[in-house]
Amino acid sequence: MQDINQPPFLKNKLRALEYASSLHLDNESEVFQFVSWLEDTKIRHYKPDDRKNLKTSDSKWMQAFETYLTDLGCQRTFQNFGKLESMKKLDVIDWLICHALALEYEDSKEKYNRDARIIENLQLPAVEDKTNYDSAEFKDAVNELAKLLHMPPHADPHTILHSMAELIKRRFNEEALKEERKDTSEKSSWDASDFPLGFDTKDEKLNRAATILRLMYIDDLRTVQTRINELIVAVQGHTANPKEVEQLGQLVDSILELSRVIIRLVFNCWKL
Repeated sequence: MQDINQPPFLKNKLRALEYASSLHLDNESEVFQFVSWLEDTKIRHYKPDDRKNLKTSDSKWMQAFETYLTDLGCQRTFQNFGKLESMKKLDVIDWLICHALALEYEDSKEKYNRDARIIENLQLPAVEDKTNYDSAEFKDAVNELAKLLHMPPHADPHTILHSMAELIKRRFNEEALKEERKDTSEKSSWDASDFPLGFDTKDEKLNRAATILRLMYIDDLRTVQTRINELIVAVQGHTANPKEVEQLGQLVDSILELSRVIIRLVFNCWKL
């Protein structure tokens, strides 16, 4: 499981700052050293003589740190950094790092922009795709990948590739991964009897599979409803005052009613 006190994106940003020492947010001494280093080498908001409070590791340092963030324009507020939850600590330090990186860019933006243009203008050699998508080797490789994702093989590799892409998009997007990280150790098993199927195939395994398909179907319905709601919000953003723009107001009402009809039709089809 990922260490919340030193996630990958934090390591990458520290590498960009060329910070060689370790930084774990639950280690107050390391945080103290990092903040002092950052002010001395990157941010330089205070004059050298005014940085002494940030260099003193005692009870006054926390107050000095809070004052420092306020002076930099940080909107994150807290009373004691050491007692904050890990995510809030990460939020504060990440803001500070991003602020330092922005200043670093401003100091050398001509160099960075020049390097970026050089990279954009690089003429990379064309890569010839020699893959035979109809070969047995390609089909075997696709089926092996399907096994890793616990998906059944399929005669058409294009069909199963499409299915794998949908699965990966659904199971490995940022929101899904966040849910997975919440607490994998406390996952409880589910009971198919909690989700009545409405019919009986006389086969327990088949009933369970049908229940899973039904739950996935309902999840798809929720996704459709969410997208319809997003469409309604987008249209409402252009309607201003529906009383003044009557036709646009009627359009929103029509879309809303259409979404309800679609959901009812699809749900009734499932019940049939």
